[in-house]
Amino acid sequence: MANTTLKYLVRDRDRHGNVRLYVRMPGKKKIRLRAPEGTPEFHFEYATAIAAPGAPLGASKRRAAPGTMRQLILDYLASRTFRDLAPTTRTTRRRVLDRLDAKIGDHAWRLILPEHVARWRDAPDEPEAGNHIVKTLRAVFRHAQDEGRISANPAASVSYRRSNNPDGYTAWTEADFAAYVKAHPPGTMAHKALCLFLFTGQRLSDVRRLGPQHVRDGWLVFTQHKNRARKPVRVELPIIEPLQAVLNSPASHQLAFITSERGTPFQSDASFGNRFIKWCKEAGLEGRSAHGIRKGCASILASLGLTDRQIMAVTGHVTSKEVDRYTAAANRRLMAETGLGSENVVTGLARLMEQKA
Repeated sequence: MANTTLKYLVRDRDRHGNVRLYVRMPGKKKIRLRAPEGTPEFHFEYATAIAAPGAPLGASKRRAAPGTMRQLILDYLASRTFRDLAPTTRTTRRRVLDRLDAKIGDHAWRLILPEHVARWRDAPDEPEAGNHIVKTLRAVFRHAQDEGRISANPAASVSYRRSNNPDGYTAWTEADFAAYVKAHPPGTMAHKALCLFLFTGQRLSDVRRLGPQHVRDGWLVFTQHKNRARKPVRVELPIIEPLQAVLNSPASHQLAFITSERGTPFQSDASFGNRFIKWCKEAGLEGRSAHGIRKGCASILASLGLTDRQIMAVTGHVTSKEVDRYTAAANRRLMAETGLGSENVVTGLARLMEQKA
């Protein structure tokens, strides 16, 4: 659920009327928060900004003595491995490394042990912030391993903290869909966005970019935006009749099905995500997000009898781990229904309750 009372959180409007979120602390330069408000990514960005306000990459402004963590950090930031990351991931890791550099930049990297990494992981209040520290240090030490500097990665064996929200995004229910459609009927951009999410099962980053250029003979054909540089996933989905009807009206922009109030594509995932959260709030759906539709879609498909492999073909997941997590409850319900509801089980259980003469 979006928190509108976070300390130092401010909202500014740009010249187009779009709301942008910042952390503004007294005497410090304000820091832009790009993740959609209320998401785990948003809370991590907020926690990082509060913990390490100011311009990122402070390590580059300090002397890096040989053998120090600062040297490993700077080498990693200058590497092809770092440059190949998505822009948002680079920004996040820069902030984490700036915070770490201020604390341990002068430490000898040869003396870093797993218990040190665990201590740094446990320092932030937010589990997500601590887990990003572990993930980032794993990447730094892995790069040092690739260069032959070290033989063991001290962060590799450090486990993640348990999230405050282990179940992740709240999956949409049939009641959620009904409330949203009631508030945003067919013909509205909000309704079209919901249909694209539901009938494709895709992430916000893909739905924002989908447009007429991705249509091929009645199919949507595209490469998912996430991991497109490292492990690209090509998705081909049939445009089913309910989705085709929505795409035909109102007219779409030449490059995007979903557009802002100005009639142009959304300029970022954050702006589209925040707009969708606003649409959800207008329907009385607090704590709902686009990713919850993807999760709910997988669950609904499982309840309709699709196999995990069929669901993976729709959502674009390359392993069944995440799909299993999405569909576990639906699969349990379906198996309970087919098991407990079978005639021989009903007869057998009922027999136990029969009175004996």
